[in-house]
Amino acid sequence: MDRARAAAPVETSPERQLRQQAELRRAVLSDRVCWAAAVLGMLWLGLYAAATALSQGDEGLTRFVGSILYLVPVAAAAVACGVTARGTRGRTRTMWRFLCASSACWLAGDVCWAVYAYTTPDGGPDPSIADVAYLASNALTVPAIVIGFGGAHLLRHARGLLDATLVAVGLGAVGWPLLIAPQLSGGADLAALVSSAYPLLDLAILAIMVAVGLAGHRMVPYPVLLIAAAYLTATISDGWYTYVTVVHEYSDGSWLNLGYQAEAVLILLAALVAVRHQGEAQVTRIDRDVTFPAVLVAAFAVATLIGVEQAHHQRIGSGTLAVAAVLFMGLLVRQMLSTRDRTRLARELHAALREQERLAVTDPLTGLYNRRFFQEMLADESERCTRSGQPIAMVILDLDHFKGINDRYGHPAGDAVLVQVADRLRQTVRAGDVVARFGGEEFVCLLHDADETAALDLAERLRETLRRTPIDIPAGPAISVTASVGVAGTPSRTTVDPARLIAEADRALYRAKRDGRDRVMSAHRHAAAPIDGETAWPVTSSTAS
Repeated sequence: MDRARAAAPVETSPERQLRQQAELRRAVLSDRVCWAAAVLGMLWLGLYAAATALSQGDEGLTRFVGSILYLVPVAAAAVACGVTARGTRGRTRTMWRFLCASSACWLAGDVCWAVYAYTTPDGGPDPSIADVAYLASNALTVPAIVIGFGGAHLLRHARGLLDATLVAVGLGAVGWPLLIAPQLSGGADLAALVSSAYPLLDLAILAIMVAVGLAGHRMVPYPVLLIAAAYLTATISDGWYTYVTVVHEYSDGSWLNLGYQAEAVLILLAALVAVRHQGEAQVTRIDRDVTFPAVLVAAFAVATLIGVEQAHHQRIGSGTLAVAAVLFMGLLVRQMLSTRDRTRLARELHAALREQERLAVTDPLTGLYNRRFFQEMLADESERCTRSGQPIAMVILDLDHFKGINDRYGHPAGDAVLVQVADRLRQTVRAGDVVARFGGEEFVCLLHDADETAALDLAERLRETLRRTPIDIPAGPAISVTASVGVAGTPSRTTVDPARLIAEADRALYRAKRDGRDRVMSAHRHAAAPIDGETAWPVTSSTAS
């Protein structure tokens, strides 16, 4: 009559995924190869910075550093993305395939730029094939970011898209007069349109990173974070490049190239980490709404623009008013989406709490209540019956020779027996009675408003229900199962002691085992033995339980 320990807390799938991601992060941080690669990347950036400084004033060296040496990490990043795409799986593989295509286009554009630098005195046509490759590289970055940060709920995606729109509108309203309008001042020719496409694509990439990278993710793998950092660096570099081309002239010896070198190094490091430690972004169930500050920044930028126009022109342009109206309406819609998302989260949280409560009081194998819940119910019912004067009784049932079933047919067969016994007990007791698995092959029933005589009748029905019909087991013959049953109860208008009630029922069960099994014994009177006097499972002293 072994007592099973209380069931361990069941770890849900989101909790398991979060734990795995935390373990993965610790593994990355302790990976010496990744740290060595990071150090090498920093050394390369230092070397390139030194080469850029030394090449100032030397046209040949400047061309070599900006066109040839510049290609080394870019080519390495393209190769690394291809290798990583082959070595990963699932959504991560798709992300790296897009990154491989993006890096390949980036490399193709830089190769074209290098060819123009060495073969064309004026630097090549404007726009050129290199521009096509660069724009294609930026466009391929968008799906890679979305896939890498995927997995959020539809409402999160909708709100993220709205956040991206608001951020893009706010930044675009400020960036238009600074970066784009000066390039279109001479007319909207093809060269001006291509030059304007760079900041627009960068703005789209930045907005999408804000939308999908910050909305609702609690655990993002380091490769995805490194990729996001790489393209954030590229976006800043492109924005500065656009500004430089407006007010100055870009050259191969520009310090801007150091930003693009950092982008390539980050992509290389991300690829290495992805190959050695694979994982996907996990979506948090509790939304911290970390994108809202970014939206407020966009709104503040537009408010500042309105103030500047009012101060300089004594009026507000229609375009600025339209942007302000879009932001205002967007914030209202965003609030509605946030409310709906939080309502959904509240429902999911309530359902999860209900499930946790059920798991906390349920035996995972049989679906009956567990021992802890039974003891809590026994204590509550004992207090209630003491106050009301109603009787209470309990039944302890232990399967005979259960160890022999496990030894002969295996533990899966033993589990099948326990499950079917639990089903029969559940169908036999009254609707208001509490049935629980007390431990191992032992079950208990708590009978409300029932004296010991009623408990004996129920115990006999339980015993007969088990011995009458054999139990089917997987990959084996049907097994006849019997049980020994102990009964204890308290009469009306007496003080109920839960510990004493359990002890009396346990002693009655012990007598039933001692007197031959397959019978019911009461704490205060004996019940009749089986009519045929036979047990369903031949026993020896070594298999008795």
